[in-house]
Amino acid sequence: MPSDLQITNIRDQANANSAITIGSDGQIIVNQDNPTITLGSNTTFPTKLTDRSIWYYMINTTNNVSDYLTSNNIDENTTRINGCAPTGFTSINEIKAFFISSSSDPGVWSPIGVGWKIGSDGNVYNQHTKSFNVTTSGAFVANYIRMIDIYNYNNDGADFEDIIAENDVFGMSFTGINTSSFLGGLGLKITWRF
Repeated sequence: MPSDLQITNIRDQANANSAITIGSDGQIIVNQDNPTITLGSNTTFPTKLTDRSIWYYMINTTNNVSDYLTSNNIDENTTRINGCAPTGFTSINEIKAFFISSSSDPGVWSPIGVGWKIGSDGNVYNQHTKSFNVTTSGAFVANYIRMIDIYNYNNDGADFEDIIAENDVFGMSFTGINTSSFLGGLGLKITWRF
């Protein structure tokens, strides 16, 4: 038969301090300096502690493919985005850029040129800068969406996520190299950890 154990405190061995206090509302208070607590897989955190993905558009309102807003054709052209690193982020977990083809197959999914510049208040716009090509392979296919992952792409300690700091502004560019039909930029997704 079930029974209840009702207590208000669990005291230390010397009966000097309350190590655990149970409030009238049932909440448990651990009275220890800097305790080590292991949380299980069912633990939930406030939203301010979770990752946040932000979408940065690459658009030109005169262009669209099947109701998607896209940048200009980046076949041998460049599309750009601007953004600002959010206050309070501690790291970046993901950086992915997305593209779309029109009803004309652009053929081989060719390399994409990527460049970025980072500046901060009171400094030059290109305080930090880098450019590189992302190798892609295979066919793009008409009306398809493709993604490139540029997180830790160069793995040299000077990637975008290694340099950016809170409230830095950044510009990023994407250029299609040797594509043969319309290739539009949709946007860039960055997942910031707080």
